[in-house]
Amino acid sequence: MRKRAVSEYVNFNFSELPKLWIPAIQLPPRSLSDANALNRNSPLQLPKLAKTCDDYDPRYLPDWMQDILDPGAYPNMNTYVSAVCSDDPEGAKNVLNAFLRQSTDKAEITKIIRSAFDINKKQSKYNEAIDVLTFGSTFDPTNITFPLEAAKLLNDLGNFEKEDEVLLNALNQTEFNTTILSKMLKSLERRNLLKKARAVLAVAYKRNQAALFEGALFEIRHGPSDSALFLVNKCAETSIEWKGNIYHEIVEYCSRRGLKDSVLKFSETGFKEVPSLFALCGFAIKYQSNKNDAINVYENSSETSQMSRPRLAPILATTLMALQDPQSAHNVFAHAIAISPPDQKSRLFYDAAVLSFIHSEMQFVQLLLAKGRNFCQKKSQLPFHIFRAKIQELSGFQNATAEANRIFKEVVQNYPEDWHSHLEYILFLSRHKHIPDAIRALNNVLSSMPDNGRLLALRIQLESPEKQVEAFINAIHAAPKSGEVWLEGARISLNPLSPYFNLKDARLFLDFAHVFTPQYLDIFVEYARLEMLDHGLYGNFAQLQDKFINSEGNQGTVFFRFRKVGKEFFKEEFEEMIKGVREDIKRNYKVYQHAIARSAFVPQSLKDELERMEKDKENAPSFAFGISNFGQKGNVMDVLGTSVAFL
Repeated sequence: MRKRAVSEYVNFNFSELPKLWIPAIQLPPRSLSDANALNRNSPLQLPKLAKTCDDYDPRYLPDWMQDILDPGAYPNMNTYVSAVCSDDPEGAKNVLNAFLRQSTDKAEITKIIRSAFDINKKQSKYNEAIDVLTFGSTFDPTNITFPLEAAKLLNDLGNFEKEDEVLLNALNQTEFNTTILSKMLKSLERRNLLKKARAVLAVAYKRNQAALFEGALFEIRHGPSDSALFLVNKCAETSIEWKGNIYHEIVEYCSRRGLKDSVLKFSETGFKEVPSLFALCGFAIKYQSNKNDAINVYENSSETSQMSRPRLAPILATTLMALQDPQSAHNVFAHAIAISPPDQKSRLFYDAAVLSFIHSEMQFVQLLLAKGRNFCQKKSQLPFHIFRAKIQELSGFQNATAEANRIFKEVVQNYPEDWHSHLEYILFLSRHKHIPDAIRALNNVLSSMPDNGRLLALRIQLESPEKQVEAFINAIHAAPKSGEVWLEGARISLNPLSPYFNLKDARLFLDFAHVFTPQYLDIFVEYARLEMLDHGLYGNFAQLQDKFINSEGNQGTVFFRFRKVGKEFFKEEFEEMIKGVREDIKRNYKVYQHAIARSAFVPQSLKDELERMEKDKENAPSFAFGISNFGQKGNVMDVLGTSVAFL
């Protein structure tokens, strides 16, 4: 990588900061506690593995710790262990202090401090463990592992105020080291303390210009577009050496927002600076409107790194398919499969099968799946079998459903320990209205996986409306940190036929769901429904769009109805989701209108609608999955679901 000169000092200028940072600079940089921060009342309980030094079994200790406890190597450490186990913190501190003063080697000091920290933590002496790391910093203030370990333990214990204090002290001692800065920003982000994070960034930038890059990444994740792009351009003007991940984050940010010129500019620059980041070329390929240009980008990346071909082939093939050149797409896959190592061939075969299915090239799909299975071990063949069953289900052939049922049963029998196999089979049964069978199968798997959030959420969906709340409460007790379960609480609150319809409760549950499982994409479908019911079908979705575009993950059920292969998390995909949710609300506007109004007067037209639903129960919307017609015939993507996520 080409080296750039590093500026040792930069004059602080408010005009160089994005507008959002300027008010934040006025906050005291040390006052980072927040009364509304999450407070975990139950501290992390670690097992006490020993009561005396003789109880420490070497089999459960790292190699370097066994050396320290070896009397022939460091006799004083055994004395320290005895002091800790006998509840003599002052004696333990004196022993450790005397021992450290005998050593001048920083690596050895780090080794001893880590040992003392682990000993105290295993004894559940958390305050003493933190003190040991603080003590170690006095011997080696430049060692960032000490404050990082202390911050991690404090975060586990829920002591966020102390965590902020430790990290801030470390920042001051290390001239605002970017690794510590990144750790602190992520801690504040998790607690939604964005204003305080910007306060830290403003101070950090004054002390270390490299903090500008962390600020750019932060605004890419949380800021409005003008602030993020302002910092991206500022980064481009600096003389500080760029890290590879910054190129990737910036290119992905610009790509999802349709900023073609910026994507091409930063991907080309980044690939030249860091040739190992051939993934940057994938973003450039997506934005080519001419097949020859797309192939040229692919070929240029391959000249630099032959490893890039298997990784970029699916992206180029998807682009060529969109440009109406299926033969070239087939050739790209064929060549990539021929030159790729055996452990990568199966993925390429799978991607080729998915792309062929999406573009109705059914004559290739089963053959590609069969070939791909030959290149992976049994435990990796599960996605192939599930996709094969779904293709059979959608084929329309005689006895297609029975054959798909047979394949799904084989999958469950061959992969009983994998919850995905059970989930797909139960969803298959529910799509074909075999609800009692689905519930029996689900209850059976939950007996061995009682805290699986995804399966518990499906149990709520399949439950009768009058029992859904009870099932939701039981699921929360079983998996309190499952975003999938909290999402079902939101769906109950957004169900217009439910007596528990409440938009305020729905927002609370959705916020919990997003905190615990942000990668579960169905959350955004329900956020969109909530916003439309709260602020109108054509309200302002800019904030939700930013949250969606900055998301990651390939988990979900309903969301994949709106998936646009090759445009994942792009603006186009978000607009497709908004359109679909809006149409569903329009289709059921009368019952939604009544649910919101909850008035004593019920119009005759609404009575007629409710009576129609009562008579035609089989085709009436259940709203269990949010979108009222989810799983009905004709919706291919409802069946495929996460099977297209591999691409």
